[in-house]
Amino acid sequence: MGNMSGSYGSHYTLWQSITQNWQNVEGNYTNVTVRMYLTFDGSSYYAYTNNTTYGNMGDLGSYSISSLNYSSGAYKDILLAEWTGNIYHDANGSKYFSVSGYWDTNTSRIGSGSCSAGVWLNQIPRGANFTSFYINNSTLDTVDISYSLDKDVSTMQVSANGGAWQDVSTVSGSWYRNATIRISNLKCNTSYNFRLKANVNGVDTITGYAYATTKDIAKITNVANTDFGQDIDIGFSNLANGTAKLTVKIGETEICSREDLTSTYTLSFTKEELSKMIKLLKDETTEITYVVTTNSIYNATAKSIITLKANIYVKKEGTWIKAKLYKKDSSWKLTKLFFKVAGTWRNTK
Repeated sequence: MGNMSGSYGSHYTLWQSITQNWQNVEGNYTNVTVRMYLTFDGSSYYAYTNNTTYGNMGDLGSYSISSLNYSSGAYKDILLAEWTGNIYHDANGSKYFSVSGYWDTNTSRIGSGSCSAGVWLNQIPRGANFTSFYINNSTLDTVDISYSLDKDVSTMQVSANGGAWQDVSTVSGSWYRNATIRISNLKCNTSYNFRLKANVNGVDTITGYAYATTKDIAKITNVANTDFGQDIDIGFSNLANGTAKLTVKIGETEICSREDLTSTYTLSFTKEELSKMIKLLKDETTEITYVVTTNSIYNATAKSIITLKANIYVKKEGTWIKAKLYKKDSSWKLTKLFFKVAGTWRNTK
């Protein structure tokens, strides 16, 4: 606000107004209207001009009007210039907006003048910013995500593979500021992408994507066919991804179970287990099922064939070696040995 420079200039005031129309929270700006007026105090020092008068409102633009006309004894505002537009706020949602103005009336009685105005625009609420966001750990069916924010938030949600937003489950920390959360009930050996959404002051902040693949269950990579009574070599993968247990079955009958598994494992049967097994061998060859269970939930199976043979061994110089069975009538002849399996006598090979 300021007086004009002419001989009657003290009776004329140049001034500006700033009106806040509306705000866009997402865009972080306020729509404003700026107006510049020349006001006469209504005294006898009135003036008029038919000349073009002109001025500007700083960076907002230049303006002109064709004439000015004030009457003695009449208080009067004349609108010289008007501008409407968007003013963007600072990152924290605040903004001080100022504007300057100048006008030349092109008459010596009023002269020229300048003015300025400024106002703090209404604060725009801002969302939180994620300062960290990363995959912390993954298991067979869970993924842990760690994050931190620059302010406390009102809600925190997670989405997996573009699915619905779900409230988070906290493993540690405070979900509203810094935490590690866990997404559960995922599928094994499956790739996922995750996003987090935080809300504060009614403003959502959504992260980019974090990627993770859940671990695979323990599996049997190889198991060889073997003869009854022999040790069985079994290969495993993914044992470190959980607690694994091996169960050996013939049909629906469990023969044995083991939990001390290694990636290359040799299965040896006890006498009791062999006794249980031989009662189930009804043919020369029988299928055995191996089930490896991870975390008492997830099963992977494999099968092999066990062959029933009766061989004769003798110990020679401390080493057992395979032998052949002979009997002597008038001369030595190769003979066969019979054994009883499930009530039936069978010959050996």
